[in-house]
Amino acid sequence: QRLWLLVLMTIFILMLPVIGTTVGLFLVMITMMRVTGVTSWKVLVLVAAATTAFVHALLIYALGSQLPQGVFKPLFSAIGI
Repeated sequence: QRLWLLVLMTIFILMLPVIGTTVGLFLVMITMMRVTGVTSWKVLVLVAAATTAFVHALLIYALGSQLPQGVFKPLFSAIGI
């Protein structure tokens, strides 16, 4: 289980420039919770969405960090995120 979490974090870090922080964090949160035994899709999606929204609001809006947005940058810009 720990090995899988390490592998997932490595993939997340390597893919960050491509998929971006927001989408990448959402996907890695779901996958990591699934690996650790969470089976309810409702819980997976709600926790991942809440965590991603919090991190996005804190780091990008409040602190003005320049985190990778990946291939979704045009979409995020179009909808004002």
